[in-house]
Amino acid sequence: MRWWAQREAIRAWIASELADDQNEPEALRAYAAYLDDGLEEYLRGYVFWLTEKREPPMGEPLPTL
Repeated sequence: MRWWAQREAIRAWIASELADDQNEPEALRAYAAYLDDGLEEYLRGYVFWLTEKREPPMGEPLPTL
């Protein structure tokens, strides 16, 4: 969970990589978009699965990160 708490460092890394013309800008932008919208929900569901050993049914609260 520490990684999630420090995700601003990941955003800063993405920004620095985008400034370097030798990287894959589309992949970096896609990673940033997933970090902003989608990854949190996925991780919450994964933590639920790890702790409960089952898929969360629709509407069941997921753990916080």
